[in-house]
Amino acid sequence: MKRASGVGALGSSLCLLAGAFGVRALYVPGLALIALATGAAIGVRLAAWRVRVTREPRVATVEEGDLLHLTLRIGAGPLPFGGSEVRAWPGATPQPLRAARRAPIDFAVQPSRRGRHLVGPSVVSFRDPFGMCARSLQSNPCELLVLPRVERIRREHLARLSGVGHDAAVRRGGVSGADVDGLRPYRVGAAASLIHWPTVARTGILLERRLCDEDERRPLVVLDVRDQSDCDALDKAVRAAGSLCVGLARLGGCSLLLPGTERAVRVGPDLAAWPTLHAALALVEPGAAPAWTPVDPVVIVILVSAERAPPSVRPHAVRPDFRASPFALERQPVLFSVCGCAVQPARLAAGAEVAA
Repeated sequence: MKRASGVGALGSSLCLLAGAFGVRALYVPGLALIALATGAAIGVRLAAWRVRVTREPRVATVEEGDLLHLTLRIGAGPLPFGGSEVRAWPGATPQPLRAARRAPIDFAVQPSRRGRHLVGPSVVSFRDPFGMCARSLQSNPCELLVLPRVERIRREHLARLSGVGHDAAVRRGGVSGADVDGLRPYRVGAAASLIHWPTVARTGILLERRLCDEDERRPLVVLDVRDQSDCDALDKAVRAAGSLCVGLARLGGCSLLLPGTERAVRVGPDLAAWPTLHAALALVEPGAAPAWTPVDPVVIVILVSAERAPPSVRPHAVRPDFRASPFALERQPVLFSVCGCAVQPARLAAGAEVAA
C-alpha cells in the first residue's frame, strides 16, 4: 500500500502545481496517477474480500515418521487482477490463484520429532499488475501433536521380562495361576493343593497359601529422564518405554510410571488407557524424575533411562529388575534391543543392583 500512497501523493502534487502555476497540462498526469492508485487499492481489496481460505485439519495427531495430509480449499468469485498467488505452506513454491481455485490443494508434511508442533498457515497474496498494492489472507494454522513411534517387540523377548511361560512357572513356585504371597488360615472348601503341609506338620494348624492375583503381578515400566541433555537419547528412551508398555500390555497387562507423576497407570490388553499415555509420552521433557511409589515385591520393574551411567543408588528405592537405555552397561548381556535401547538385567557385573 505504500507504493499506492506514493503514486497518489505524486498525482495530487501535480494537480496542485497545475492549479498554482496555471499549467493545465499537469492535470492530466496528476489525475491519471490518482485514478491509478485509487483503482489499484480498490481492486486489491475487492479481490481479497471475495476470497475464502480454509484448510483442514486444524488439529491433528500423528506418529513419528508418518505423513500428515492437509487439504487447502479456496473459494472466490471472478478476480479483477490475475497477479494473485497462493502458498500452501510457509516456504512453498507459489502457484497462480486461478489454477488453485479449480480444485482443492492436497499436500503432506512430515514432522521430524515428537511433541507439539505448529504447521504454519497457507497464504493467499493479491497484488495489482503494477505492484503498487498488495494484500494477503491466511488460513488457520494446524496444531500438530507428534506421538513417539512404537515398535513391535517379539513375544519371546517380552516373556523374558514379564515372566510369562516357563519363567512364570518358576516364579509361581508350582502353583498355577498366581504367585504365593504368604500364608493364611484355611478356608473350608479351598483346594487341598493350597494347604501348606510343612506348617501343618510343625504346628498342627491348618494353613493355606495366600495367592497374589495375576493383575497384581503386572510389570511396571518406569521412565527416568532427569538431567538429560541428549535429545536423541531422550527420544530413544521415550520410544522404548512406549514400545515396552504396549508389548507387555498386549501380553497380559502392565503399568507405566511417567516422570513427575506419583502413580503408575495400568494398561490392560485392550489398551484402553494407552492413547492418553501415548499423548503424555509425546510431551515428556528432560529434568523430571519419577516419583517412586511402593511396589509389591513380586512386580517386575523395568527402568527405562536415557543416562549414560546407571542412576545413583538411593536408600529405600525400588530396585528394578531390568534396565533399558541407549547406553548399554558393560559386561552385561543384552537380552534384546528396542528403539535403539539395549534391554539388560539391572544387576551389574560386580553384583550391585541398579536403583533409581
